[in-house]
Amino acid sequence: MKQITFKQYKAIDIAILSVLHFVFEALGIYASENWFSMQAVVISFTPLVVAVMMMRWSEFAFVPAILGGIAYCLGGGGNIEQYVIYSLGNLLGLLSLLIIKKVGKEKIRAKNINVAALALVTYLLIIIGRWIVSLVFEHSFASLLTFLTTDIMSLVVAVVGLVALRTNDGMIEDQKSYLIRLDREKREEQERRAAMTAPGIYGDYDDDDYDDDDLDDDDDDGIIYDDPVADDDLPPCGTVTDCGGGEADEEPPTENENNEEIISEDKI
Repeated sequence: MKQITFKQYKAIDIAILSVLHFVFEALGIYASENWFSMQAVVISFTPLVVAVMMMRWSEFAFVPAILGGIAYCLGGGGNIEQYVIYSLGNLLGLLSLLIIKKVGKEKIRAKNINVAALALVTYLLIIIGRWIVSLVFEHSFASLLTFLTTDIMSLVVAVVGLVALRTNDGMIEDQKSYLIRLDREKREEQERRAAMTAPGIYGDYDDDDYDDDDLDDDDDDGIIYDDPVADDDLPPCGTVTDCGGGEADEEPPTENENNEEIISEDKI
């Protein structure tokens, strides 16, 4: 299987998340306004996806920010003015990167309260961004309240979503750091396995190292062979010392001494 480069992985990851966001954003807004009659309150996934993308790819979160605004208006049947307000207004949410860089992605990811705060700040910045752009089209200052109340459920989705994704390894983690960590863990596991199977740990026994001919050797193989002298030729005595006055032969080695059990890899 051909391996992909980091740039290819990055492009694929951003594309998949952005496309999925676009589809679910359009369907969510359409369902809120048409199927559930929730014109006053809609559910948008943009604050959630923008926050996730900032944690994964930093400034490339502008892609789902713009596409999310387009999908929002597409699902709600918006006009040209709304397309501009939502697409450009969402970009202000990227100011959360200042907080992310200041605090650090790992510290934010470490606690639920931190990711919840990130979701809240991103949501507020997106709402303020939409409101600022709307002022260009002569909207009133009171329209800020409208933006806040209309997308209040989007805040809930962002907070709950980020807290849930925090427990999923790598989901809201900087992807370069994530891939480096996976590679390091993989190499450490390979080194650990190699060390466990090295000679001296479980023995370096190999079936190919032994030949059946070795069993024919009589050199100290631990096997007691019959004396070729006939039993009738031996003097009638009860002990070895009685027969020759010499010291008794050493006791034959036990099986454990000469047939030491070897633990091979197939027994692990």
